[in-house]
Amino acid sequence: MNPETSDTSLFKQVLSTILPSAKAEAAESEETKRDLQAKQAETTQSLKALETKQADVKAERQKARSAHVAAYKQLKGQAAQLKDLKQQTAALAPDKVMMPATGRLSQGYGPASGQFGYTFHNGLDIAANVGTPIYAAAAGTVTDVKSGGPYGKHVFIEHEIDGEKWTTVYAHMHKIEVKTGQTLLQGEGIGQIGNTGNSSGPHLHFEVHQGEYAYSSSSAGNTVDPMDVVEVLGGASPIKATY
Repeated sequence: MNPETSDTSLFKQVLSTILPSAKAEAAESEETKRDLQAKQAETTQSLKALETKQADVKAERQKARSAHVAAYKQLKGQAAQLKDLKQQTAALAPDKVMMPATGRLSQGYGPASGQFGYTFHNGLDIAANVGTPIYAAAAGTVTDVKSGGPYGKHVFIEHEIDGEKWTTVYAHMHKIEVKTGQTLLQGEGIGQIGNTGNSSGPHLHFEVHQGEYAYSSSSAGNTVDPMDVVEVLGGASPIKATY
């Protein structure tokens, strides 16, 4: 046998053995490459989606922050308007004492029959529909808020007028809109007329005490006739005496 022929035959045998394996490896490598490219594309798409989501979250956060800033500015503006309104109200209110509600004077100040457990009525009753607003008769501080007893729902307000202490009482209320310790301007709302406690119909029982509150069922005690007080101190009475 020719040596060259023998070498060629051996080469072909080796090639026929190695070539299929090399082709298989090349195909496997190509498939791996395609898998990597697919995973890279998937990762890139996921990254873009995440970036988009982050951008949306950032936009929403900025929107919420802008809304919060706008709401805060609006709240400050409203607070300033409320302060101005209170100052205007204080400027327009009577100098001393004003009647706390409008309505019909259903019972005045003075001796009483004793039918309801007292022989002296130390305030006056202003009859009106349930829900009629009640206002502070003068600037002062709420010293007590109660919801039971003969007066039903009632409020005590302490005032300083010309260096003297006065106390006003608002009884038989339907709704109380102030709290103990709260400071009030004259004419500021404190609640609504009602029919609570020992009451035969919706009305406001209003008392004025010179000094601290001191109740007496048989005498004036330290109370004064609210009608006289508003006259003496310059307030205007919006009630109509028709009892």
